[in-house]
Amino acid sequence: MHRLVSCAGAIGFALGWLVAIGSGSADERIWTEYRDGEHGCGLNFPQGLFTATPSRPGEAKRFMTPQQKTFFQVLGVSNRPDWNAFDIRRKYLGAMMPGAVVYQHTTIRSLTLFGYRGDTVFHTKILLSEDLSSACILDINYPLLSRNRYHAMANRVLLSLHVRKAFH
Repeated sequence: MHRLVSCAGAIGFALGWLVAIGSGSADERIWTEYRDGEHGCGLNFPQGLFTATPSRPGEAKRFMTPQQKTFFQVLGVSNRPDWNAFDIRRKYLGAMMPGAVVYQHTTIRSLTLFGYRGDTVFHTKILLSEDLSSACILDINYPLLSRNRYHAMANRVLLSLHVRKAFH
């Protein structure tokens, strides 16, 4: 009987632990929106997991976890009016970009890349405004060993990236 209770207790503990890992902490489940006023870039992110770091005008806005090995940064820029995402991909991938791109998807207004830089996973997305006049650049990085924890969150952040009219 004692062995049965111990086994049931161990199974209950393991299931509870798996549920806790799968659902994330309460802070990770509360999402908020970041939006820049100059270029209209916006995205949603788990507010309890990331903290914004100070940035100067013209620099990417960086959000980090307490361990600082997992972060994302977003930057709004003016785009050349004659460049679409295919043009940007040719220039971006034609440069000496560090790391290995294992997935890419391009449409007229967006470029999405996924790959590895050493022991780090990266996701990069460039989204152009409808008139192609501005671009929002999102870069997400996390340790390869933490891929199971951060991959779904990174995809959700990538999918939330949007560009709207700026607040001029």
